[in-house]
Amino acid sequence: EYSGAMEAFNRALAEDDLDLVRQAIGPLEAVWRQYPMTSSGLAAKMNVGVGYQQLREWRKAVDAFSDVIAQGEQGNVQVTIRMMEFCQGRRHTIERKHL
Repeated sequence: EYSGAMEAFNRALAEDDLDLVRQAIGPLEAVWRQYPMTSSGLAAKMNVGVGYQQLREWRKAVDAFSDVIAQGEQGNVQVTIRMMEFCQGRRHTIERKHL
């Protein structure tokens, strides 16, 4: 499920097709809802943030990155330092430049 969702998402990004990016977000969200405490679920949610950032839907991107950050702050050991730094950096940049 996760690998298929990521394959579609990566293809959408590679083709720079915003309609495909939007379509790919739904399956990633489904992975997050089903597996929120796993590395796959967290990576899916992080990529939801990337997708919304591509779509310039700034608030939704910040919300997605914030969900991952919150998991890390609550002690979910599946949230890596790199994941936290990535999400915090993206959230900070969006908040500073777009919100």
